[in-house]
Amino acid sequence: MQNRTSSFRRFVLAGILAVVLAACAQGTERVVPTKLVQTTIPPIGSRPPTWTPAAVATPHDAGTLIPTRTLTPPATAAPMQVVVARGNAFSIQIPSNWKVTESTRRVEGRAVYEVKYFSAVGPGDPPQPGVIIFYEWPSSVAVTNDNVWESAFALTALVIKSCATQLGQEKLPVDFGGEASYGVEYVDSCGAAGLVTGAVHHDVNYGALFEAPAPYFGEWFPVLREILLSISFGR
Repeated sequence: MQNRTSSFRRFVLAGILAVVLAACAQGTERVVPTKLVQTTIPPIGSRPPTWTPAAVATPHDAGTLIPTRTLTPPATAAPMQVVVARGNAFSIQIPSNWKVTESTRRVEGRAVYEVKYFSAVGPGDPPQPGVIIFYEWPSSVAVTNDNVWESAFALTALVIKSCATQLGQEKLPVDFGGEASYGVEYVDSCGAAGLVTGAVHHDVNYGALFEAPAPYFGEWFPVLREILLSISFGR
């Protein structure tokens, strides 16, 4: 009796196995694995602690679409003059024929706040050589001189630049107002190339853009570098 029961169980199991195999033969649904997106972290460059020219990011190299209009050659830089920002936030040396604008920009998101804004731009139709410094913005995450440039770039995309911007791949050491910080070069869809950087000084966040028309970036680099190194935080 026991042998008959065992034989019957083996028969039932064999029948179940046959049904399963037949179903598999008719087609098995494949589960396609999710494709992982890898994020490349820009390498830290082995440069001196001041902004030095890279293999300059040009619109062609970066793959950014640039308008086909002819860019006006920038006016020759006039002799330098010292300008002090409101509230003695910082001092900076810029060409005396550059136009200075100081105001605030309103940021609306999870929080609403204003960012102080300073720009100095050369004469002529944009894009022209210039510098934009924005400061005293709050941050929901801890920022240091190692990563504040990232917050500065995010803020730039929100309220500073209206042109799509593509960053370079190398994180560059930068001396910004005496703070050992970092920055990344960029090109934008309006035809400008430059550097975005940031610094934390006495718990105040600073961000800055130093740029020129992309075709003339190389010849304007020494002037932009001189402007960057002239910056001194006043408080």
